[in-house]
Amino acid sequence: MENNNGSNDQNVQPQYQPVQPADYQQPVQYAQPVQPAEYMQPAQNQQPVQYPAPYFEGTAQEMKERNKKANILCIISLVLRVAPYVLTTITGTFNRLFENVDLSSISQMSNMATLAISAATSGTYIASWVLVIIAKVKFKESRFAKILLIIYICELVLTVIAVVVLVIWCMIACRNFPG
Repeated sequence: MENNNGSNDQNVQPQYQPVQPADYQQPVQYAQPVQPAEYMQPAQNQQPVQYPAPYFEGTAQEMKERNKKANILCIISLVLRVAPYVLTTITGTFNRLFENVDLSSISQMSNMATLAISAATSGTYIASWVLVIIAKVKFKESRFAKILLIIYICELVLTVIAVVVLVIWCMIACRNFPG
């Protein structure tokens, strides 16, 4: 056998040709991906395949309008959720400013405002839940509504866990008192 440099060499490895076994199978042919109904040609005497409709069918402009409405509902919901904290902080600051002042009418007005805000807090929480649920149900494609609803649910779960821990802690603490 002669290699590339022209000398005979007995140690040259022969080149192997791949051999297919007798039970060799052809490669698996996968089915073509399913096309949406508008691209498929129905066979004779067959109805076209019906796929479920997307959340909203409409033009891009209509979609933007729907998204804008959902975002407005979510922003109002978020404002209702945060407003009691801000207003309570403001009225608490006014109460501290005017607690040493002898003007009893200002102090009474500040106390009344604190009481009214405290009473309205539960109403704003309920309203914020209602608005975000309306946004999620009516505008299913809104990501803002979905994320806000998940945040509200997480907040509710953490609140329930905190209340349960507080009740258990109070029960344990009450047992340790002599009485």
